[in-house]
Amino acid sequence: MAEALEPVGVRVRSVAVRVDHAGDADQQDFLNSFIAADLERVAGALARQDPGAGLAAYLTPGAAFDKARRIDLRQRPEAALAGVAPARTPAGRWPAEAGHPLALSQQFAVNAVHAELAPGAGLFAVNGPPGTGKTTLLRDCCAAAVVERARRLAGLRLPSEAFAQQDPYVWKSGDYTRTVTPLRPEFTGFEMVVASANNGAVENISTEIPARAALGRQWWEEADYFAEQATRLLKGEPAWGAVAARLGSKRNRMEFVNRFWHGKYRQTDADAPPPPPVPPQRRPRPRTDFGVSG
Repeated sequence: MAEALEPVGVRVRSVAVRVDHAGDADQQDFLNSFIAADLERVAGALARQDPGAGLAAYLTPGAAFDKARRIDLRQRPEAALAGVAPARTPAGRWPAEAGHPLALSQQFAVNAVHAELAPGAGLFAVNGPPGTGKTTLLRDCCAAAVVERARRLAGLRLPSEAFAQQDPYVWKSGDYTRTVTPLRPEFTGFEMVVASANNGAVENISTEIPARAALGRQWWEEADYFAEQATRLLKGEPAWGAVAARLGSKRNRMEFVNRFWHGKYRQTDADAPPPPPVPPQRRPRPRTDFGVSG
């Protein structure tokens, strides 16, 4: 069997890419795993320290998992009903149409994620084919995190109390010294990173969530969380809040900085308006060349 899997050759295809479009090129290396460098970093870190709760759960083999903790909701539907009880529901809800609440399975997943992962860390898997509402579920997870952070901030007497009083981050940038005071630990940990091998799927999420169309119509006029900056991030598409951004590559990060902080960005071919149509009287006539070899 091993002989059948041995390669008989290697084919390499090279495609010329313009320098200013290099960031748009496909970064996947099909001759090797495109996450090989990340896996090497993880392996090196594991040699020096124990993994976090999420990575430890991911690396745990199936044979070592405690199957007694698993509950088949088809056999025990009462567990699903208990999971969506009002007492287990997060205080935050995505401002969608009032008549379009989450389905029972979606609300169960949101409540379970909030109950199991909010106090610490871990891993929670949600499986579903396209169009079953996974992005909708993710929106409510975002809302729960935003409201929980707001609840903690509301308990402060002064805004300055949210920041640590020692150990600021200091670094040199040209002739300037930059200083950033970090937040206290209880106000961190609400960040979310959406990652996938499918860049298109991640980009869809990062553009759908800030868009005004993602909200119920009754919230369009009231919702404003840096809406002006969010609209710039979406290249002019109406947005309600700067709650997500397309990052990753250096080009994406620079575009985010220019759009969000400076109110400008370098126009690319994708941003430019389409060229005007050629007037009918100037449109070149089709030409057909015939070649005959004897």
